Amino acid sequence: MNNFLPLKPELKSSIAISLENVTTRYLDVHRNLFKFSLRRILPIPGLFEKIDYQALLVELQDIKSHLIVEMSRLKRTGLAAADVITENDKSFLSTSLSYTKKIIEAIVCLIGIIEKLHKKTLGDRTYTRQQYQTEVSSWERLDKEATSLYDQMARAYNPNIYGKK
Repeated sequence: MNNFLPLKPELKSSIAISLENVTTRYLDVHRNLFKFSLRRILPIPGLFEKIDYQALLVELQDIKSHLIVEMSRLKRTGLAAADVITENDKSFLSTSLSYTKKIIEAIVCLIGIIEKLHKKTLGDRTYTRQQYQTEVSSWERLDKEATSLYDQMARAYNPNIYGKK
């Protein structure tokens, strides 16, 4: 007979909701940055809305700060509960922590891209298309890894709904 207990549902839900909220915000930045834009095809000044790189940077920095706090909470929770929680909840905490680390990496990469694009709009022509494509490829790899971890986290949160893999 094992004496393992599940995480308190309100704690587990709080973690899941917090990570879901920042993921939604991150996806909004992604959509605003990479959405289809007639402005890119027809760069007619004043006709189409510019991408507000500064606002995207502020949002990503805020998301990153929130994730750093969440990462600290996940580490504390995992350390405090490691010996008494179920394997499924250990998996949830571990995967949540891995997801948080990976999405922070993706955000840092995306911040670098946006900073360079913003400088380019201000006249700095040192950021080449090749550099952009290389950095976007790196970001896409990190984003794909984060997405995979997010899916694993969802399955660990509730394997009855999301299924086991």
